Amino acid sequence: MALGLLVAAPAGADCLLVRERDAAAPTPHLALHFGNPADVPRLIQCATSLDKNLPTLCVPIYAYNLWDGASGFQFAISTPRPPIGFDRGSEIMVLQMKVDESNGGALTSLDLAASVPVCGPVLLGCLRLLTADLPESFQVAITSHSVSRRCAVQMASGEWWTATGDRGGARVGTGVQCGDDACAPNEPIADLRVTQGGRASIVDVAWTSGSGNYTMLRYRTDGRYPEDPWDGELLGFLPSNITQYSYSTPVPGELRIAAWSITRSTHGDLMAVSNVECGALTSILIQLPVTTVPSLWGGMKSLYR
Repeated sequence: MALGLLVAAPAGADCLLVRERDAAAPTPHLALHFGNPADVPRLIQCATSLDKNLPTLCVPIYAYNLWDGASGFQFAISTPRPPIGFDRGSEIMVLQMKVDESNGGALTSLDLAASVPVCGPVLLGCLRLLTADLPESFQVAITSHSVSRRCAVQMASGEWWTATGDRGGARVGTGVQCGDDACAPNEPIADLRVTQGGRASIVDVAWTSGSGNYTMLRYRTDGRYPEDPWDGELLGFLPSNITQYSYSTPVPGELRIAAWSITRSTHGDLMAVSNVECGALTSILIQLPVTTVPSLWGGMKSLYR
């Protein structure tokens, strides 16, 4: 089964995280905004005024809700004037840019690639515009690439998943504001690590909690990491004030662990803020000792008579 987010629209609503039976994939998000990278997507600042004293205006572009990581991005940005360049984010290794001009403005199609799959929120780059050429008020919007017709993210599996632009884009002008985000996502688990415990079958797991009120730990033993809070075997579901856990495993082999910061309502529902980014990952090789059961040599000899 794939996952999806069912998000209630009204501000302050409960945004339940559900596992949809017929959803093809979760929806990656692209965000245009003028805040700090650490504020995405919790505190999106999607509006700004235009400072004519500065030579250029740069519109940062971020991606999140990438689940198991993304390696490619194809989309376009509409602006009132053509850009003078695109400043790549540190995770982006390949950039192809195509600009189409018309009387209504410019459409900049971007084809971006990362060297390894990246989790979000990740800064894709910054579209740079000449300030002198810009009107006092305008909107920047995300749309489809002019060649591939994609507004999509290529996931670690190689599949292209259709993306959506948060809030419809970014606004430049006087008196423009952003609305509140009723269902901002949790900050993720960090520093997940696992070590051998005091006995051969014990592993000690430790982490730094995210902003959710629970930490979910799951594992697999088939060479893959759990992809979401429903995948693999449950290792632990603990209040966020607990940051270490000992687990006894009777199964030798590699234990691959993923952890998510989870918000659970008073009714026990998992909330949509809980799992919008890649889980923290770690692994350990479990080697259990071979045990022998004593037996009488006389009984053994009788087997061969």
